[in-house]
Amino acid sequence: MGTIQGTFLPTRLQSLVSPARCGRSRLSSLIPFSLLQTICVGTAIGAFAHILLIIPAIPSVIAGGHAIAPFVISIIILAFAAGFIKPSLGPLLCDQSPVQHPTIKVLKSGDRVIIDPAATVQRYLLLFCAFPLSFPSRLPALLLTD
Repeated sequence: MGTIQGTFLPTRLQSLVSPARCGRSRLSSLIPFSLLQTICVGTAIGAFAHILLIIPAIPSVIAGGHAIAPFVISIIILAFAAGFIKPSLGPLLCDQSPVQHPTIKVLKSGDRVIIDPAATVQRYLLLFCAFPLSFPSRLPALLLTD
């Protein structure tokens, strides 16, 4: 399996459950969950995929040359789980914003500023997209390299 085919399949499966409207999945008619329930289902599917990912790491499976099938299956299931989790976190984060309507705040310098809820939500989403969920897992590799 080449690089293009290897990366296309998980991306295609993730796009199946990616958001169509406001964080709801395209499968929302089949899976009528709230955002929190969707995240929980995606987490359970992802946990199963991670447990399944242990099988290709068994030395006897590697020596027998049968490690590719469980590896590909677990990556596909993991991409499916990511399709549930990532599209649901953005809207859930924006719903939790403390700024619901424009307010005027007086700074210590005496300047008056307007706190805009749209700009606040935009900042939340920019930070959410700038730092992907996998960033903390890459941090030790970045710190330990020369």
